[in-house]
Amino acid sequence: MAGTVPGQPPRKRLRIDDDPFGAVGDYAGSFLIKSAVEFSGGYETNPGRPRCRKATPVYVIAPEFLAVSDWERHALVADLRGSFSGYGGNLAPNADGTPLAAPLDIDRPNFIGHIDGRLDVTRDTRLLGQGRLLVSTDNPGSPNVQAGLARYPIYTTVGGTFGLDQNFNRLQVSGGATVDRTDYQWSKLTDGTSTSNDDRNFNQYGGVGRISYDLMPGVKPFVEEQADKREHDEYLDRNGYARNSTGGYVKGGSSFEFSRLLFGEICDRLRRARLCRSAPATAGWPAHLGLADLDRDAADHWQSSIPTPRSPRPRWPARQACWCAPIRSRSITTSAAG
Repeated sequence: MAGTVPGQPPRKRLRIDDDPFGAVGDYAGSFLIKSAVEFSGGYETNPGRPRCRKATPVYVIAPEFLAVSDWERHALVADLRGSFSGYGGNLAPNADGTPLAAPLDIDRPNFIGHIDGRLDVTRDTRLLGQGRLLVSTDNPGSPNVQAGLARYPIYTTVGGTFGLDQNFNRLQVSGGATVDRTDYQWSKLTDGTSTSNDDRNFNQYGGVGRISYDLMPGVKPFVEEQADKREHDEYLDRNGYARNSTGGYVKGGSSFEFSRLLFGEICDRLRRARLCRSAPATAGWPAHLGLADLDRDAADHWQSSIPTPRSPRPRWPARQACWCAPIRSRSITTSAAG
């Protein structure tokens, strides 16, 4: 070993770590950055979900990037995650010439990213914002997948959330407005033609409000309400159905934190949606269709004490940037629809 055997050069001393208990990652200016690429592979017996099954190997490449600001005031978090699911080959068309219920090329990309910001106006007032982007395709076997596709059409969802967070001693009031836009590519068919998906494009507007009270250390009851409206570019889709709708939910419960290693949330939630009737010419249908669902949701998270370069995904509104060890979570949901 260098420095231990006569005649060998002296061993170079390691540089002293300025922050030995700091978060694991790389610093770029005032940002803590973490990145990773995950590779996985396997074998799927029916990747396209058609009746005539064709087994094929599958591989997934999933890069991710996370950057968190290290500021005394304000905060900025960028969380970008993507994946590409590739298969060993294309599906074979039907021997009788009928359109296949799944695309011939079943490779699927996926990307989800959001940038969260918090502007500390005063000690008790914070402005919150989020910009998000989703790029994906329909899932295999979805009823929205057309027959005779050459490959899955890609859709993009771009949106943002803008809100305010205000503290009144132990009482906390949060509210925000959301807007999203979803666009679908044209579908490319196996015969070389293309069909429009403009009837699936829509805008979604909504708002969310939450009131919570710090009852005691580790227990914080809350009430939250959300409402949204979805408007499609075309009132009737290709099947003659109106897809515009309004919906929302009301939920109440409490978050808990028994320690920094065990925390979670439990609540009851009532969700409602109101759909337009199928088509003006359809007889026997009501003007609007109402759906309701009552469920109870409980989620607990256990955090290991072993420091690793992983962190939980931030939820909106992001109130602080934190780093911790891997989290094991469990959720329990019971529901009743009517």
